[in-house]
Amino acid sequence: MRAAVISVSLVLLARAACPQTPGTATVTGRVTDPQGKVVGSASVSLVCEPVGLRIPGVTNRVGQYVFSSVLPGMYTVEVEATDFAKTVAHHV
Repeated sequence: MRAAVISVSLVLLARAACPQTPGTATVTGRVTDPQGKVVGSASVSLVCEPVGLRIPGVTNRVGQYVFSSVLPGMYTVEVEATDFAKTVAHHV
């Protein structure tokens, strides 16, 4: 198994518990392998840490994912793809 590399950027920084904070944010990122090649069709989950709310997504053909209208808060990003080890980024 190879490990996918996760690149995550938050457009709006999080401050409090997911369901209680007004406003929304966009979470975007790109999934690449250790050589920098994109990983398309990878399963990406955005998990709100305080409450465990899971938002599923998939990377496009250039390895990008977008989660729109996300409530600000502390999140974990989980990525899984065929032939790769599961990769997790906490506290994003």
